[in-house]
Amino acid sequence: MLDWKKNEYKKNFLSIVLLGIVLRVLLLLFLGTDGQSDWEYGIIAENIVDGKGYSFYYFEDGKLTHEINENSNPAPSAYMAPGYVYLLVAIKLVSNNYLENYIAFGFNLLFYIATMFYLFRITESLYNGKVALIAILIYTLIPEFIYTSYSLGTTQIYHLFLTLIIFYSLKSTRRSKFTLPIILGIAILFRFELFLLLMMIVILMLIRKNYAQVLLLIVIPSLFLTPWVIRNQQTFNEFIPFSTTGGLNLYRGSNEIMIGGWHNFNTLEKLSNFKGDTSKIELFLNDMYKEEVVNYITSDYTTSSINFVKKFFYYWFVNPNEEKALNIMYIIPWFVLLSLSIVGIVRYKKLPSMIVIIIVYHTLLAVLFIPLLRYQNMMKIVLIPIAAYGLIELFKKEK
Repeated sequence: MLDWKKNEYKKNFLSIVLLGIVLRVLLLLFLGTDGQSDWEYGIIAENIVDGKGYSFYYFEDGKLTHEINENSNPAPSAYMAPGYVYLLVAIKLVSNNYLENYIAFGFNLLFYIATMFYLFRITESLYNGKVALIAILIYTLIPEFIYTSYSLGTTQIYHLFLTLIIFYSLKSTRRSKFTLPIILGIAILFRFELFLLLMMIVILMLIRKNYAQVLLLIVIPSLFLTPWVIRNQQTFNEFIPFSTTGGLNLYRGSNEIMIGGWHNFNTLEKLSNFKGDTSKIELFLNDMYKEEVVNYITSDYTTSSINFVKKFFYYWFVNPNEEKALNIMYIIPWFVLLSLSIVGIVRYKKLPSMIVIIIVYHTLLAVLFIPLLRYQNMMKIVLIPIAAYGLIELFKKEK
């Protein structure tokens, strides 16, 4: 086992990290910042900086839009989790339009370095130092992960959150019992779907009769979430614990058009005929999409059941509805990683329950909601230690 205090550890770890930083900076220099987008997070952050509050949608000439417009008056929003939004707000407040993407990229590099550290520690504790070095090398070199660091959004920090959750779940110290709920509380403010993971961990702790940990896992994340819930109650006069995009994400995965579709004739017609309170347009959209999902599932149980199977296949193999999924730079590394992970699981059948839970959690999200590529990317960080071990075992077998 490698020791952090020994030069061997430092030399190998730091060399791989440095290689990763160089590759990511080179990609930034090659693509520039024009290819980056901070998506809905950036629009809401810009509205906050412009004094329009936490807002997103507005109507312009009878059409619903969210484009940044100096003269717009967007409606209050709960469209995106606030964590990354306020990180972007902080960046925008201390920089200008030219520098803010570079600063956001700098944060991604910090998240990447931290992810590498905890990925190494996890893999080393599960297997050994040699496998750990292979794991961080995989994370450093796969093009998809290089692009993750280049892209703005929550994917890079999501990888960090997952490694932190696994790392502290493997510890049994008093400190880790408090640290894990704190990490989950912060992580949920960046990605609300992690609440499902929290509930699955709570169930695991109940099965283990670890009631003290259950209490901490419920109370501490709730404290982090409470200000957001109170804000939504005051803003919309409704109980909204998470975001207003649940209906949309359900619809995009369960509709008669295609997996990943955004609208059908009914939704477009309902939207065009909207005459309600524009300040609650997101609530209208959320309910509209949920209604469409219920109608789709109940109108043809056979087709909707097949759809769930298709989403499983799209998530774990190839999603033909996304062009990037068919790119050779994506599909070859994915099937290599998946194959090595299968080898690793077969050869080492003692996976920690937290890793199993996280894999099941991501699969449930894909099947219930939508199997987007970035959701698959978010999960892959968990497979890397297993794949690294599978690679070592494969070479052992050949020898």
